[in-house]
Amino acid sequence: MNRILFSIFTVFALYTCKGIVYRQEKIPGKIGNVEGLKSAKVCAYNFLFLVSAGDASITEAKRQGEISRIHSIEIEVSSFFFIFFRRHCLILTGD
Repeated sequence: MNRILFSIFTVFALYTCKGIVYRQEKIPGKIGNVEGLKSAKVCAYNFLFLVSAGDASITEAKRQGEISRIHSIEIEVSSFFFIFFRRHCLILTGD
């Protein structure tokens, strides 16, 4: 009986924890009517939830890409072994 319950729990845990080894997602979002002529990508990194580095803010992306009017914002998330390494990127397009 314990083996059956353990097997059910294991299958449920693995099914709900999709992307525990590697995960990559893109979340697009159009927010304006401006043609996207310029583009900038900024990222923030996290290692073991202990050390974080980078600036993935809209302000930093606007500064790097010299963008004054925003056309779209896309968010890209990549992770490796869930807590070992995680990268959040913001891709900004506009004029």
